[in-house]
Amino acid sequence: MCAYCGTAPGVTRDHVIAKCLFTQPLPPNLITVPCCRDCNLAKAIDDEFLRDYLVVDFAGNDNPTANELFQRKMRKAVGRNSSEVGRAALTKARVEGIYTKHGIFMGEYVQAPLDSRRFDIVFQRIIRALYLHYTNGDRIPSDYPIEVLRIMPWDAERVWGDFQAFNLNRCGPFGDVFFGACARVEEDVRSTMWLLTFYQRVHFHVKALGYVP
Repeated sequence: MCAYCGTAPGVTRDHVIAKCLFTQPLPPNLITVPCCRDCNLAKAIDDEFLRDYLVVDFAGNDNPTANELFQRKMRKAVGRNSSEVGRAALTKARVEGIYTKHGIFMGEYVQAPLDSRRFDIVFQRIIRALYLHYTNGDRIPSDYPIEVLRIMPWDAERVWGDFQAFNLNRCGPFGDVFFGACARVEEDVRSTMWLLTFYQRVHFHVKALGYVP
């Protein structure tokens, strides 16, 4: 069955960490999972959305791979008006100051509003497929709520340090594009917490928790 929806036959194979996030040559250890045609088409659109978001992000753009994709892919997509992120940047972008949770000013950066629900869908697919792959077919139940939090670069070391207290399953690395780690809740192994890092400096904390202590 499809790794993403779990309800339709997985008649194709899909790269969980999308090929469009990489430059050639691709890492040899990329993970593929069974995928239905509808999910494959939907994920392809969201993969480009994620790529465009990551390569223009103030933290990710310094990465050589991300910068090359920005120059070769993102700019062409903006020219064709086919990039959702590009359209938001051109029409709604504004310069705003970014502060740490303790109020320390970290600089001014260009920001544009994007639909947060889109990120929930993107990362829900990723963690469900990674969990399926690393557990040889087990699934995170579809009714487990997904929460996605962005971790700023200056908080990443502390968050990764806190995560070391758990028994971690590591994902990757896949070149300089992606690395992840998963911690399972002892009382319910399908309740999981994930740290996902793209282009070495763009970090997300994703929770899929069906167990509430």
